[in-house]
Amino acid sequence: MKHQDALTLKDANEIYMLRIKEQKENELEKINLEETIKMEGQLFQPILEGMKLSLKESQKKMEKEMKICMKAADTLKKKNKKKSTKEEYKAYIDKFLTRVKAIKHAIITSEDQKDMEMKCIEERVNYLNGLKKKGKQQKWFQTRLNRMIVDHMMREGQHEAAKQLAKTTNIESLVDLKLFKEIQEIERDLEQHCVTMALAWCKTHHSKMTISKLEFELHAQAYIQLVIKGESKKAIEYARTYLSTYKTLFEKDIHILGALLAFPKDTTITKYATYYAPQRWTYLQKLFRSAHYALYARTHHAPLKLSLQAGMTALHTPMTDESIHDPLCHEPYKTLVTKLPYASPGQTHIYCRLSAKRIDEDNPLLYFPQSGQGYSKQALKEMAQTMNGYVVDPISKERVLFDQLKRAYLM
Repeated sequence: MKHQDALTLKDANEIYMLRIKEQKENELEKINLEETIKMEGQLFQPILEGMKLSLKESQKKMEKEMKICMKAADTLKKKNKKKSTKEEYKAYIDKFLTRVKAIKHAIITSEDQKDMEMKCIEERVNYLNGLKKKGKQQKWFQTRLNRMIVDHMMREGQHEAAKQLAKTTNIESLVDLKLFKEIQEIERDLEQHCVTMALAWCKTHHSKMTISKLEFELHAQAYIQLVIKGESKKAIEYARTYLSTYKTLFEKDIHILGALLAFPKDTTITKYATYYAPQRWTYLQKLFRSAHYALYARTHHAPLKLSLQAGMTALHTPMTDESIHDPLCHEPYKTLVTKLPYASPGQTHIYCRLSAKRIDEDNPLLYFPQSGQGYSKQALKEMAQTMNGYVVDPISKERVLFDQLKRAYLM
C-alpha cells in the first residue's frame, strides 16, 4: 500500500510539472510580440547617442590634425625656398610624419570604436529576434529578467555586483554599464559640492539640451558658490557670462539669484535661504539623473520595479491589508503596492495552476480540506479519473477522494 501511495504521489508530481510546462507554453504563445518589443525601445538609444557623440568627437579631432598637417606642409615649402640645412629640413619632415601618424591612429581608433558599436547593435538585434524563435522564448525572458536586475542594481549604486552579474550571465553587450558609471562619477562630484563634471557633460550634449533646466541650475550653483565665498565681483561677471542667456526662460530665478548678493548665507528669508541650503546638491543630483535618463530614453523608475508593480496590481484588492496569508501584506511587497490602484474585479481573471484554464462558474475552484491549495474542478476531475477517484495536491502531498474536495467561492 505504501509502495502504491509513493507511485501515486510521483504520478501527481509528474502531472503537475507537465501542467506547469503546458501553461508556460500557452502563455508564451499568447504574447504580443509587437508590444513586448516596444518595451525594449531603450535598448538602442544609448548606442545611437554614443555613435553620434564619438563621430562628432573624431571629426573634430581629424579636422584639428588636418589643419596642423597643412600648416606643417606649408612650412616645409617655405623651408625649401629658403634653402634650409639638411638637419632643419629633416626635423620638419619628422614633425610632419608624426602628425600624419596621429591622423592614421585617429582613423584606426575611430574605426575600431565603430566596429564595437556595430557589433553591440547586432547582438541586441539578435537578442530581440530570439523572442520570435519557438522554444527559445523562456530563455529570452530569463535574459530580459537578468537585464532588469542589472539595471536595477546599477540604479541603486551596486555597480560591482551588477558588473559581475552581467559577466556571469553573458549579457554585458545588452546592458549599459558605462553610462551608469558616468552617472555615478558625476553624482559623486556633485556630492563633493563641485559642478565641473556635470557642466562638462551638459556642454558635450548641449545640442540635445537647448532649453536645459539642469544647465541653468548648475550655472546658478556655481554663481552661488562664489557668493558664499564673498567673491562678489567674480559672481557678477559669472552671472553676466552664463546666467544672462537664460533671462527669458528663468527671469524670476535670476532676480532672486541677483538679490543673494545682499543676503548672507544664514538668512532666514525662505526664498533666499533655499538657494543656500545643502539640500540643493541633492536636488541637482536628481535633476542630473532625470536629464541623463531622458537623453537615453530611460524610464525614471527601474523596469524591474515597474514590471513587479504591474503584476502586483492584479493581486491588489481592498482585502489585501486584512489577510495575513496574502504575500502583499508582507515586506518588501507591501511597500511596492502602497500606492498602486486596486484591481478591477470586472477585468480580473483567475487561472488554474494545473490546466492553465480560466476558473469561472462552469469550471469552479475546488480546494483541499487540510492544505487549502486550490485548483480548477476540471483539472482535478481529470486527475481523479486516472487515480481511481483520488486526487493528490502536488504541493502539500495531501491525498483525498475527489468527493472530499471543498468548493471555494470568489468575491
